[in-house]
Amino acid sequence: MKKILLALVVLCLGFMISCVPFSYDQCVKKMEKKDYVVKDSNLASAVIKLATGATIDKYVICTKTEEVDGKKVINTVQAILFTSSEDAENAALKVNDWGNTLGVDDEVKFSGKWVYFGTAQGIKDFEALL
Repeated sequence: MKKILLALVVLCLGFMISCVPFSYDQCVKKMEKKDYVVKDSNLASAVIKLATGATIDKYVICTKTEEVDGKKVINTVQAILFTSSEDAENAALKVNDWGNTLGVDDEVKFSGKWVYFGTAQGIKDFEALL
């Protein structure tokens, strides 16, 4: 029984590790595969660095336009890759605090070194990579 449980744990860990976009390149490749247009933003990276003091690797803006029930829908997610998970968590907490102060309902999420926000579908598509 212990061997079966250990095998299941190893398989689950292997699956989780293979899905996480550790790098900018993996993120771009996976989002483009979902038909998103992916651009990076050096200006946004500089602004966030000034506001949080954190070191940022990349700032990615992913946008996809599609037709749903005859209407044009634009899905977007903005994802920031920090150099450390600690910086990512601290930045997400700061931005959520600022949003609460300003009355913004959008939640800023983080996972590992990534901080991300956007439309519900954009977030869902990005989280499918995590």
